[in-house]
Parts: sequence; C-alpha cells; structure tokens
Amino acid sequence: MTNRHPIAPLAIALGLAALLAPALANGFPLVFHDTGAYLARAFDSRLEPGRGPFYGFFIAATGGRFTLWPVIAVQAAATLWLLSLTLRLHGFGGGRMAALTALGLSATSTAAWGVATVMPDAFAPLTVLAWYVLTFDAGRMRPWEIAGTAALLLLSALVHMTHLALGLGLALCPGAIVMIRWPEFRRGALLAAAMPVAALVLLPLVNGAVSGQYGLTPGGQTFVFGRMLQSGLVERYLDDHCPLPGLRLCGYRGTLPATADEWIWDSDSPFQALGGWDGYAEEMRRIAVGSLSDHPGANLQAAAEAAGEQFLRVGTGEDIGNEYWHTAREIERRLPASGPAFVGGLQHNDRLGLITDLLNRLYVPLTLTATATLATLLLLGQQWRLPATVLIALAGNAFLCGVFSGPHDRYQGRMAWLAIFAVMISALEVLTLRRDRRPAESRR
Repeated sequence: MTNRHPIAPLAIALGLAALLAPALANGFPLVFHDTGAYLARAFDSRLEPGRGPFYGFFIAATGGRFTLWPVIAVQAAATLWLLSLTLRLHGFGGGRMAALTALGLSATSTAAWGVATVMPDAFAPLTVLAWYVLTFDAGRMRPWEIAGTAALLLLSALVHMTHLALGLGLALCPGAIVMIRWPEFRRGALLAAAMPVAALVLLPLVNGAVSGQYGLTPGGQTFVFGRMLQSGLVERYLDDHCPLPGLRLCGYRGTLPATADEWIWDSDSPFQALGGWDGYAEEMRRIAVGSLSDHPGANLQAAAEAAGEQFLRVGTGEDIGNEYWHTAREIERRLPASGPAFVGGLQHNDRLGLITDLLNRLYVPLTLTATATLATLLLLGQQWRLPATVLIALAGNAFLCGVFSGPHDRYQGRMAWLAIFAVMISALEVLTLRRDRRPAESRR
C-alpha cells in the first residue's frame, strides 16, 4: 500500500543528516582534487579538459558562490527523494522508510561519502535510480514526480561525461530490450532514453556558447592514454617503434611514469613537458591508434582486466586526504569566509584517512556480498527489474571508468551502494510476502 502522506519533517532531517554525516563530522563539505576546477566554473565559464561547465552551473545555482553547504544539501535532498520514490513504488511507503534506508546506507556503504563531497560523483547513482523508476514505473508516478525525475536524469547526464555515457548505455541496451519485450513500459523507457540523448545534444551547444569550442567535454583521450600507459601498452609501442622521427615520447622510453595519475598530474611528467592537454594530444592519439593496430589482443586483454579490477574496487576512494592544493587555493580565493572552517576540518588536517580505512573493512565486503546476492536473485529468476538494472549499471560503470580512465575506488564506490539498496528492497519484499502468507495459512 503506497503512502501518500507528506514526508515528516523529522524523517527528512534524519535522512539528510545521515547522508551528510561525513561532512558534518568533518565540519566542512568534503572536497577532492577536482573540486577547485568545478568551483572556479561557478564564477567563470571556461571549459577545461575533463570538466564540463554544468557542475559549475549547479554549484552557482545552489548557492555555492557563497558557501558549499547548500551544494551538498541539494545532493542529499535529491538522493533522499529518489530513495523515497523508489521505496514507495515498491510498496514500502516513502518518508520514514527512506530515512531509515538512508541511515542504513550511511552506516554500511559509501553512499554518504559521495553525497557529502562537492563533486559530480553524487549524481552517478541518481542516473541509475532515475532511469529505473522512469522506465518501469512512470505509469504509477504523479506528473510532478515524472518531471522531477526526468530533470534529475538530464542534470546527471550533463554534469559528467561518464554519467552521460552510462545513461546512453542504459537507454540503448536494456532500455531497447524493455521497449521491445514489454510494451507496457515503452512510454517510460522512451522518456528515460530521451534525457541522455537531450544531454548529448545540449552539451556541445553549451560548451560552444561558453568557450567557442563546440563539442563534448575535451580531454578524454588523455585519460585513455594514461590507462594504456599504466597497462604497459605505451612502453611496448615505444619498444617496437623507437627511435622514430617525429615521435617525441621516444626520448622518455624506459623512464615513463608508472601510473596514469602520475602521467597526467605530476608537474615533472613527460606529458607536461611535451605540451600537455593541447600540445601533446595528436601524438597521444597516434600512439594509441598504433598500439591498437599492432596489438589488438593485448589491448583487449588490458581493457578487460581494467574493467574487472574496477568492478571490484568499491571503497570510499583513495584520495580522501588533504593533497588538493588547487582546491585549497580556489576556496581561499573564491570563498574567503569559508576558510577557517575548511582549514579546521578533519580532512584538511589529514585525519579522515584512518577513518575511511577502517570503514572500508566493512563497506567493501558488504558491497561485494550484496552484488553477489543480486546476481543470485537473477539466476533464481526472482525480482529481476531492480537487480538487473543495478548489475548492468555497475558493470557499465566499471567498463567506462576502468577502460577509459583506469581503475580507482572512487569511480565504482560512488554508486556501488546501489547493490546494498537493491538487496534491502529485495529483503523487504521477501518479508512482506511471508507476512502476507501467514494470515492466509492460518485460515486454512
């Protein structure tokens, strides 16, 4: 039976507090290396490699030009609302149950760590939940719920290229199957597919309007090249072809950085010395294409290994520390009133790492167990819609992030908590079924 009563203010406050718990404990919203670039986009409209303008627009629209607390508060509210909506559509009320679910997810998963960080990461799981409810339950949703969910799906696709690719993947693969196999879901599936498609059209236009560069957010090939370098494929290409006139990277053969992060971000990296994002783009493309042509099998194996590793890396992230000089500079420059709280936070004083290390000992096994449980439910042919959606989304995210950027805990951890949420709903459905059977059996 659905609960159509308004969510109690106490339940809202409890749910929001649970999802914001890491920031509340820290004394300031959590930040990341990239947060500074997104914050800067809230004050200007420049286009930077790997970082589109829309999350900067979101920061500005939510009051982030004055303080970052409203930014994560809106992220928490959007997450809590989609949790509530999903629960209600499964027949488990909304408000109080959503608050309890948020508490449970905050205690057992990475959910709150993504929500409480000023990064587009918070929207990755919202992409999946919004697609799911629109596809399978649009016919039971109120008009304003459909509009709100569609808007969230569109925003999620706009704030980061990975979310856009994930939304398109859901639309083109399971979405197409749903429309063909189950016509009753066609209307919702079409609407869910329309949002990432709209983002695909809108993003190049807005990028062009703000920067004069019409196209998708630049820089993607640099991340792919970094992953290939980390897999040893770039060094192998140099061994095969160097010395070669015009191939400047030959000069660094045998001394390349070990990881993609070192290649892209270290100030003394060959990438920086050879021209960086713009000046070295053409040679990176040449080497990547050449490697694919010379060793397709090795590239396929490396991509599969990266995707598999990414699927299993579900912790909070390896970068919840205070090595974010650019973000610190931008906060000092753009939000001087927030400086004391930022500097006094646990994160800035490098006291969060020990906490997350301990929590990951709980989060990681629980998340992987929940993922295996979803696979078991599918094999048993039970409750397939949400488990299938979550598993497909997790596999798709692992492929996108692992192959095109390289495995990092943060990439998968930001949405792996969906597995625990799906198991929670499946458990509630089993308990409800057993409860409903008892009166019937007692009447026999």
